[in-house]
Amino acid sequence: MTTRYAGYSGRLLDVDLGARTWREFPLGDRWVELYLGGKALAARILWEELEPGIDPLSPANLLVITPGPLTGSGAPASSRFNLSTKNVLTGGVLSSNCGGTFGVHLKRAGWDGLIVRGRADRPTWLAVDEGGARFLDARHLWGLDTEETQRDLSPKVGRICIGPAGEHLVRFACVVSGHRVLGRGGTGAVMGSKLLKRITVGGGRRHPAHDPEAFRRTVRDWVATLRGHSITGRQLPRYGTAALVNGTNATNTLPTRNFRAGRFEAADEVSGETMAERHLARNDGCLSCPIRCGRVVRHGGGECKGPEFETIGMLGPNIHNADLPNIFRWNLLADALGMDTISLGSTIATAMELRERGLFPELPVSFEDHAGMDRLIEDVAWRRGVGAELADGSLRLAERRGAPELAMQSKGLEFAAYEPRGAVGHGLGYAVSNRGGCHINGGYLVFFEALGPLNIDPLTPLAKPALVVFQQNTMEAVAVAGGCVFTTYAVIPDLPAWAVNPHGWQARLVNQVLQLTRFALGGQGKMSPEAMPFHLPLLPHTKALASYTGVKMNLGLFSAVGERSYTLERMINLREGLLGETDALPPRLTDELQRPNEPRSRVPLAEMLPVYYQVRDWDAAGVPTRRLLDKLDLGDLAEVADEVRGRPEKFRARRRALREREAEVLGAALASAREWAERAARERDRWREEALRACAAEWAARVRRASFAIDPDRCRRCGLCAGECPVGAIAWRRTERATIDPAKCIRCGRCAAVCPPHFDAVRFVPVPADEDRSRVAFRVLPDKCEKCGLCFRKCPVPGAISWRKGELAVIHDDACVACGRCRDVCPPKFGAIERFVRPAGDA
Repeated sequence: MTTRYAGYSGRLLDVDLGARTWREFPLGDRWVELYLGGKALAARILWEELEPGIDPLSPANLLVITPGPLTGSGAPASSRFNLSTKNVLTGGVLSSNCGGTFGVHLKRAGWDGLIVRGRADRPTWLAVDEGGARFLDARHLWGLDTEETQRDLSPKVGRICIGPAGEHLVRFACVVSGHRVLGRGGTGAVMGSKLLKRITVGGGRRHPAHDPEAFRRTVRDWVATLRGHSITGRQLPRYGTAALVNGTNATNTLPTRNFRAGRFEAADEVSGETMAERHLARNDGCLSCPIRCGRVVRHGGGECKGPEFETIGMLGPNIHNADLPNIFRWNLLADALGMDTISLGSTIATAMELRERGLFPELPVSFEDHAGMDRLIEDVAWRRGVGAELADGSLRLAERRGAPELAMQSKGLEFAAYEPRGAVGHGLGYAVSNRGGCHINGGYLVFFEALGPLNIDPLTPLAKPALVVFQQNTMEAVAVAGGCVFTTYAVIPDLPAWAVNPHGWQARLVNQVLQLTRFALGGQGKMSPEAMPFHLPLLPHTKALASYTGVKMNLGLFSAVGERSYTLERMINLREGLLGETDALPPRLTDELQRPNEPRSRVPLAEMLPVYYQVRDWDAAGVPTRRLLDKLDLGDLAEVADEVRGRPEKFRARRRALREREAEVLGAALASAREWAERAARERDRWREEALRACAAEWAARVRRASFAIDPDRCRRCGLCAGECPVGAIAWRRTERATIDPAKCIRCGRCAAVCPPHFDAVRFVPVPADEDRSRVAFRVLPDKCEKCGLCFRKCPVPGAISWRKGELAVIHDDACVACGRCRDVCPPKFGAIERFVRPAGDA
């Protein structure tokens, strides 16, 4: 059963790499209403399909890629998609969110998501279109970095890929999409363990809105709000996320020297203001985004992607580095190798502190000496020398070296670039985040404590649990919808300077009011979704969802989607053995004062955590109550919740067993990956030729069995097909859609080859058996060929004919589409091209 709602195709593509098969996974109305899409839908699929206790690097793990319902709709900053899997660092759930165009292309290909199972027998390129999946050879791509892996792809095709770090199963390897990154938790290592080098997707399906006029009005007003707000309309476009460097430094939330301090004396040298003044070339942004917070900077005699705040924080102050061009270079290197810069910087900082304590003397870098960083980053990606230890992340490194307390992480995932002793509610978010030390999944409370227009006392625990829950649910729902969290920055309207003066009586009043939210928000876990049956003007996501999809939506239902998503991921973690005791922080943050003269400058986690559980309607052990599960229509999870409450040791044992055997699983998967890397170094050129021939043969086989027609609903009147047609069979004017004249068409397929994938306007039309050219072939007669090369120059299929001056032309039957163009252009006085029909067994 598929869904009746607009914006959906009602199906996901379910791929088995080992069996090289695919099937449709249906998406019905009920799941659309409960989960919408994105990470909520992915979490439900993981709950249903993922076997508990499996290693994240085993073939049994799943990759679930899901765009949101607004992805590609034209709503502002809504081009995002989600990748969920089992977390390689924590052993629990992982959801990673990314901008760019991959999610848009996946929806245009007619799929609401992609599920990848199993493990391929060789490096594989998964090509997805409206017809399903094709399993292509990627042996020639194995060992290449992410830039080289994407170089041969059209910019009009959605793509994700891994680099050497993913191939070598670095536990914080990431997945790269264009120049965007699915960064946290080892997504790249999961792809590498499956020998899945890249995924491409293209299609031309359109998803009209349920109420187009209402949706257009909502989008128009939404864009105006974002452009008019001081943060989304001025600060982020001007300085990008790097604007946060000076802000966090001023509020003691900028991690310095492995989170030993919250201020860096040279912060301005790596700030967004400095980047804009000295290095900025232009802004960049995701599809349909009016904010455009991305940076393109001048570096090394050219232009390159600029770093985000998290990268600057972790490869700057946290390792005591004040050289911005160095950060540019390391960021590019990490992206090319396919590594998360947050975990990379944090792990290196942990290693530096271990070296300071005499526990890692062979480390070639230190807080004072960064000369060996480039080589160290490469060694981590390739698991060479000391880099092999760092490749397992900060917690495993610190455990092996006898000082696990030096790893700045929660559940095994390293913290982002915010020092929580300067914003204690943010520290609570780190501790309870489902994917580990994540600022976004943790609720990003630092925005309300230190960085936003209205700030609550950053060091008080009062109201923080309730605000964390509210923020987590809201940001979860925004991500599920396919939106960017930056769109929530405009929820708080701009206020006059006197209202936000941190030293004025107005600020003290605001602080008291915000603290009182603990009473208003304290019962969120028990609150019915019907309690807020309205739209919030400054949170237009709800109106956009209702008008675009037709799903019933208001603020209460929207918040419930976020709460449902968060609860589902919590249940997955509990099932995997991440019980309440893992909602923890390193003793440095809970026991040591950040500033000796400020007795509150530590995270009072023991005080906040029980209140957080109460607000969530979880029991004292952090397990969701049956009442909450029933409220969220997750009653079928209650049996597992009861078992976790009654037999917690069973689940702890499951987690221990996973850790005990992880080295064995890693070793086996790594041996296979390295074998392919060694073979690729020797045989890459041959494999590349084989892959090109295989692609050409597949294309030729499709063309031989088809004729072509242009879909008037998808044609965008660009005229590209008409300009490329070798026989003038396509009529086109700038004001009219192209049409193919069947009487002139030679069925060479050139029009289909050049039509942009996001239009996909040229349709393959099956032909009757008597017109099928699968057995038709052409050959050059050596005794008649005059070696003029005319057939080579006029052939509409690249690679079908090879020729050099003074030599005979050669027709490559596997790439030839049997259009006969070569015979038509060969001068009659030569007659050097012969048509023949192969025997039936050779077809």
